[in-house]
Amino acid sequence: MYTRIPNFELLATFLAVHLDGNFSVSAQRLNITQSAVSHRIKRLEDELGIVLFERSPHHVFVTEAGAKLASEIEPAFKVLETTFAHFKPRGEGSLEIEVEPAFSTKWLAPRLKRFLNENTSLKLQLNLSDKRLEFSGQTQIAIKWGHPDNWPEYLCEPLMGLTFTPMCSPEFAEKSKLSSPLDLLRCVLIHDRDHDNWLAWAQLNDLPLEHFKSGHIIRDTPLLEQTAIEGDGVALYAVQLADAALRRGDLTTPFPEATLMSNAHYMLIKHRTRGLSDAGKSFEKWIRQTANGSS
Repeated sequence: MYTRIPNFELLATFLAVHLDGNFSVSAQRLNITQSAVSHRIKRLEDELGIVLFERSPHHVFVTEAGAKLASEIEPAFKVLETTFAHFKPRGEGSLEIEVEPAFSTKWLAPRLKRFLNENTSLKLQLNLSDKRLEFSGQTQIAIKWGHPDNWPEYLCEPLMGLTFTPMCSPEFAEKSKLSSPLDLLRCVLIHDRDHDNWLAWAQLNDLPLEHFKSGHIIRDTPLLEQTAIEGDGVALYAVQLADAALRRGDLTTPFPEATLMSNAHYMLIKHRTRGLSDAGKSFEKWIRQTANGSS
């Protein structure tokens, strides 16, 4: 006789909580309530006669027994995911991804039509999030700004770095007679979120730092771009995000050789235990190729 195996749904929920370390996050990912997650874990613990997690108000910590169970059943779940990936219903595919608004508006949107034209039957759902990684519902891929160690519970790889250089409207450049970086010492500066990038750029160009702590701080990338276009100052802006504005002639780069490379990247983020659909694999391949052409 076969040993009785616990309900598949309970085991899947257990693996999700083991990965997320938080009932609320797992509930969003599984598209159920936090109470349902807690109930399933309790049922599994009762059925197995062991404690799988130690609970705290904001986090759960896997026990030694829970870690052993996860390590033994996770490979089996991966085999099942691979097997059932071949048994998909006919009809249109769907793909849910999560991206930051600035990346979506300034980089992804102008290029996305090419991907959709190559995948005409695909239903794409684009979720925008700029504060934290949501990965809710059926999200397969997320693109966030940061470093790999910002999200250790996920698979992360650098997708695209950014190259920053001073930008302003052509009229502002002409009026301010911008011929060398030193001329910025008499210009209004526009900062993205904080002073750090301008200070790093100034240090690279041997300029006095104090002036680069002045100016406007704008915490919205499209608004920062528009402020520079309107002639309200000089922004230290990413070439990759300003592509359309530069081609239109709305912005110019007075010192194109004076650049600052980002130490962070837009990261391509995936689940550790959930494989990509065919649509997800196609998008992953396309965005890697497209980002390599933009870097």
